[in-house]
Amino acid sequence: MEAQIRLTQEAITVAVVLLQLLLRAGPSYAAPFPEPVARANNGQVQCYAPDLQRKTCRGIAAFEIGSDGKLVATARILVSDSPRIIMTGKATVFVRSGNLCGRLTGQDIEDASFSDGVNELEPLQASLMRKIVETVVADALGREICGVFLPHGRTLIVRPTLDGAPMSVPEQDVIWVHATDSYRIGD
Repeated sequence: MEAQIRLTQEAITVAVVLLQLLLRAGPSYAAPFPEPVARANNGQVQCYAPDLQRKTCRGIAAFEIGSDGKLVATARILVSDSPRIIMTGKATVFVRSGNLCGRLTGQDIEDASFSDGVNELEPLQASLMRKIVETVVADALGREICGVFLPHGRTLIVRPTLDGAPMSVPEQDVIWVHATDSYRIGD
């Protein structure tokens, strides 16, 4: 149980930053994608907490323009190494002053799916994971979360804010990768 809590807490650092991508509402965009997600124009996705040697990410975020013209993010997040649990969610986000922003809701978490990477979790397991994630991010629900992406050597770092104030989570390394680069969700 202690190991599960530790792994969940470690994954939550990645999840909190990526959950900023699982947000609601925002202005409409015409293609191409705006900064800070302009690299999505060439089919690239964001890899969070990358392991460059193993080509793994603790989270992957992809962007598309929805049929309503709004920017849609799909994020896959490794929330537990053992047992392996991946959370997947899709939501609308918006860009303001170079930041990726939105508001996380309980419905975002409710709509997320949970799998072992191959098969969906049993409903009871998925419900437990939703409750864990909802508890960890409870203070951020309904509040504006934004992230700014800053150059950091060969990577970017994302610095999240909550209602304009810095969040007390570690900065996350992020790289842009192509699907052909064979990066995957891993530990």
